Amino acid sequence: MHIKLDEELKVEEYNNLRRELGWKEKDYRVVEEAIKNSKFIKRAIINNKTVGMARAISDGIYALIVDVVVSPEYQNKGIGSLLINSLLKSIEDSIEEGEEISVNLVSMKGKEEFYEKFGFQKIPYDYTGYGMKKKIQK
Repeated sequence: MHIKLDEELKVEEYNNLRRELGWKEKDYRVVEEAIKNSKFIKRAIINNKTVGMARAISDGIYALIVDVVVSPEYQNKGIGSLLINSLLKSIEDSIEEGEEISVNLVSMKGKEEFYEKFGFQKIPYDYTGYGMKKKIQK
């Protein structure tokens, strides 16, 4: 299985992945704006099909991972890890030597252990999965 990663994402691909997970589609205009305002985008493609994506927004001091989605058919094959590692590398590459950036996310409930593998730490919160963050420093 050859996985290609790139930094593009179309609205239709975003909503197709949401549908595959049984999630509600988002309005075209809203998704288009969200993609435009994303500082970092990673898309996983297998056989010309988008099977996963990850996005982060950033102001240079903080980066917030806002989407990590893998098609159910392709889960547990390392694609999520590939997307996160690639996203974190791009975030790290965006800062200069001696700088740091705080990378944050809100995990889906029950997925916290997945993110802990990448150095994220739990921040307790009552009604959602844990908020998590990781500092990258050069």
